[in-house]
Amino acid sequence: MSVDSKDTSTGERLQKLIAQAGITSRRDAEDLIRDGLVTVNGKTAKLGDKATLGVDAIKVKGKLIHVSTTKVYYLFYKPKNVIAM
Repeated sequence: MSVDSKDTSTGERLQKLIAQAGITSRRDAEDLIRDGLVTVNGKTAKLGDKATLGVDAIKVKGKLIHVSTTKVYYLFYKPKNVIAM
């Protein structure tokens, strides 16, 4: 999907992808996009643009972002009378 594409039915919002990558919050990602520091496939992104990870090259301040899709689960055995916070 191209940044210039008007098709908004595919992909995810750029600020959401940037937040998932752990770079910054969604609100701060919007500021980065407004300031012209985010590019998709070499073109400066605008608010409202969508992209697809693995298909589009998303860069923030010139660095390519990666989002891990692997989830880690922890199992904790809590003995009786132990208070978990």
